[in-house]
Amino acid sequence: MTLENKRSVLQKHNGSQKLSQIENPRLFRGKFQHSNFRNKFITVFHSCVRVVILLCFLSQLKAEEKRIYHNLTEALQNPTDVQILYLNSNQLITLPKEIGKLKKLRELHSYNNQLKAIPKEIGELKELQMLDLSHNQFKTLPKEFGNLQNLQILELIGNQLTTLPKEIGKLKNLRELNLSRNQLTTLPKEIGHLKNLQELYLDDIPAWRSQEEKIRKLLPEVKIIFIEIEK
Repeated sequence: MTLENKRSVLQKHNGSQKLSQIENPRLFRGKFQHSNFRNKFITVFHSCVRVVILLCFLSQLKAEEKRIYHNLTEALQNPTDVQILYLNSNQLITLPKEIGKLKKLRELHSYNNQLKAIPKEIGELKELQMLDLSHNQFKTLPKEFGNLQNLQILELIGNQLTTLPKEIGKLKNLRELNLSRNQLTTLPKEIGHLKNLQELYLDDIPAWRSQEEKIRKLLPEVKIIFIEIEK
């Protein structure tokens, strides 16, 4: 665009206002200092900022949605893309050892299945922050659970656990642990190593009544929630 064309465009947008006034920074500064003009400028500026933020948010949301999977087979075909995996209520009897290939997985939800065992390869999910294995049928956890150093939330409600591996004490970033409705008769003393633990749920746990004092000594700063369910 030539200089003359540029001037023509500017004149069209500014009506009878002289081009020299636009090009004069002093005049523009004086106009900007005028309250009405300044307020309009600020309003437009804020609107632009909001639009940019919204576009960034939508772009990020779209990118994250691409990393959410609901199908195990598809997830294993794209192991480096998966960050969140939902496998709830799929009648799963087992998790394949290939689950350990999901190196970027941050959340694994396998609620309400029929899992009878948890593969040791789950310990390879080093980026995992949230794990929900509630309402399955397994009785033990592999010692490799202790490798989940970034795990913050662990939901194990309604399984058949009778014991926990001592390696659970290695989950240094764990903030919430839900062991409700299992068959635990004792908790390992290593549970006292969970220095960042904030909440421990022990609803309807046989071990609670006999070991309440011991557990509270091991975890003096932890909020312990216990509700005995009447049979």
